[in-house]
Amino acid sequence: MTEMKALTEIIAGLDLISDMAAFDPEKTFRDNDIDSLDVMSVFLAVEEHFGIKFPEEEALQINTPSQLLNAINERG
Repeated sequence: MTEMKALTEIIAGLDLISDMAAFDPEKTFRDNDIDSLDVMSVFLAVEEHFGIKFPEEEALQINTPSQLLNAINERG
């Protein structure tokens, strides 16, 4: 089971958020200052890191890092 720490490290490694101390996995990507293009980068990094693929329809339904973590763990 993947933990939020691992996902947070991936997001931090992409250098998308200026203040990771303000990062809240329960907030939407947008509320975490991650725009739609950067969300694509997050998904690509997650897919590469975990060796998984999200169908576009499912990816469009994922709006928060917590939801993304749940989707990762469902594939676990």
